Amino acid sequence: MTSDYNKPIKTHSWPLIIFLLIIFWPIGVYFLVRKLSVDKKASLSSGRKMMIWGWIIAVMGVFSWTSLMEDGVISGTLGMLFYVSLGLTLVYFGKKSSIRAIQYKKYIDIIVNKRVRSIATISSAIPVSHDIAIKDIQEMINKGFFEDAYINYHRDEIVFANEAEVEGRVKNHKVEMIAVPCNGCGANNKVEKGQVDNCQYCGSLVSG
Repeated sequence: MTSDYNKPIKTHSWPLIIFLLIIFWPIGVYFLVRKLSVDKKASLSSGRKMMIWGWIIAVMGVFSWTSLMEDGVISGTLGMLFYVSLGLTLVYFGKKSSIRAIQYKKYIDIIVNKRVRSIATISSAIPVSHDIAIKDIQEMINKGFFEDAYINYHRDEIVFANEAEVEGRVKNHKVEMIAVPCNGCGANNKVEKGQVDNCQYCGSLVSG
């Protein structure tokens, strides 16, 4: 069973997004939000960097006010407000992304590492309401964090369609497989010893 949700979704590159944020920031913000919405690796690791760059741009905007005033009070003030707005926008989305990343890592730890499948148990462990847990887990499935997974509403649990098949392949593997925690999302991955592979949950490199 192959889910369409697990197919890679193309998003615009970071250089292009940064360029658009500087040249025409409303479009840049749109592409930024889209990237964070569909790119699972970006949604886990980009928040802090965005906040740092946001504060740098905002502070630079304030300090450049004097030089911008050479073109006139109004144009100088508008120029300063432009950079401050851009910086604070990046800080806002960076903060939001960082909080979301922490939440995602909690779900990954509970579902992948602790192998909890009950939605009720997961929601209590986060902790969030049952409805929010369902919404968050479905969102993570849509982004590709959990391959071939779906929510069984009747049994109130997350189900991995190929879980038994994967376990069988690992048990019958002729080479040594070891559990390696991913530095990106914290999920344990079974990797062939001495080999480098991609984390199946966030795509970061993991070394066995």
